[in-house]
Amino acid sequence: MEHPLVGTLHLETTQLRLPARPDLAILLYTPLPVAETAARVEWLVSPEGQHGSAYPGAG
Repeated sequence: MEHPLVGTLHLETTQLRLPARPDLAILLYTPLPVAETAARVEWLVSPEGQHGSAYPGAG
């Protein structure tokens, strides 16, 4: 996934279906240990990331 502030995020997607509601699904996005994805996601939920500041090292 390409994010405008932090660049490329490498995520694994897991889909969970609810037997009682087959029309609904829960999607989980797990950061992969590639290109500092976890650190980038953590930054996005930080106060700096929430305010749209420039990501450190982005260029």
